Amino acid sequence: MNKPSDKKEDYLNKFKKLVDKFNAAMDDDFNTAQALGHVFDMVRLTNNFIVDEKSMSDYKKTEILAEAKKAFDHFGAILGIFQSDADHFFMSDKETELRKRGLDIEKIEDLIKQRQAARKQKDWAVADAIRQELGRLHIVLKDSADNTSWTVE
Repeated sequence: MNKPSDKKEDYLNKFKKLVDKFNAAMDDDFNTAQALGHVFDMVRLTNNFIVDEKSMSDYKKTEILAEAKKAFDHFGAILGIFQSDADHFFMSDKETELRKRGLDIEKIEDLIKQRQAARKQKDWAVADAIRQELGRLHIVLKDSADNTSWTVE
């Protein structure tokens, strides 16, 4: 049975080999299909690590995941992906979709605040009317205990 330090080195070596294979594919006439295959292999290996290595110390896990992140950062820098914060990307996407539809984010946020105020006052008719108005604009609300989030349908 492998010692935890052997397992750590095994994962780090596998990560390095995948990065090297990725680089070789990109150097071979910019073979992105093959390079992306190595990215997906890295995803599988990282997922397997997360699922399988429950007995490894948190310190070693942190080290291994930091190396995995470096590999994904490398892939992303070369392919031009994974470069922006996911929340920023989704907000930008939402704003773009709203502009296409001629909708104003401030108006939507204001309607949501009005609805929250109506709900707080238990004025369910007003709250429902606002939800329906937003629905006609293809805005889907999701209420939680402390806030309301929304998406563009």
